[in-house]
Amino acid sequence: MTNSVIELATPQSKVVETTNINNTNKNSIWVTKKKVTFIAITGGFSGGGEDTTENVAENSNTEKIYQESKKISEKNLNGFNGIYIRPGFTSDSTIETALGFIDRTYTKNDKLIIYGYSNGGDFAVELADALKKREITVAGLITVDASDRLKILNNITVNRVIPSNTLVNYNYYQNNPDDCGMISCSHGDENTAEDPLKTFVFNTKITDANVTHRDMEAFAMSDILNRITILVEKIQ
Repeated sequence: MTNSVIELATPQSKVVETTNINNTNKNSIWVTKKKVTFIAITGGFSGGGEDTTENVAENSNTEKIYQESKKISEKNLNGFNGIYIRPGFTSDSTIETALGFIDRTYTKNDKLIIYGYSNGGDFAVELADALKKREITVAGLITVDASDRLKILNNITVNRVIPSNTLVNYNYYQNNPDDCGMISCSHGDENTAEDPLKTFVFNTKITDANVTHRDMEAFAMSDILNRITILVEKIQ
């Protein structure tokens, strides 16, 4: 286990703690360009797991990250194939939509990146697990404050174990108080690897006391996009 401290390049930049755990994989994962298949799962419960890619603008931070990821991929001549999913109350509809997208568009040599915020982060881990059963490799999994969003559940439904078909997980979280009622007080936590020999997990805790769940994507966006650039340019 190694520890480091980074500073996010945002206007309200504060120091965050970064812990690089399970970093024992000595096999090379740095290779040449591949087409990027990108799955973004935003937060909220009202989307019914629908594919809303056609409506993506830059109205939310998740939309901005999706759009910037597309630009990064196209800039690096990787090619980009993406879907933007608004989740429902449970993960079933989201997983069904994502797997349908995979069935229609994914090819074996694609570089698969999954991004999830809030309960979308929770569902992103479940999606990676479902892809493991299909023997599909996830080059990068980015989880931002993955949560079940229900205060009364206190994240007991959230899976923090990253499946072994995932090469890299960048996980951002905070645990600051968030006075917003029953479906808030949301926060993530540290992830671990199912198999430390196959998966790198980078846990980044936001320590700025003014940053709550709703601020996470905006606060960490610069660093998230830097990580996505690394995934696009370097990771198999």
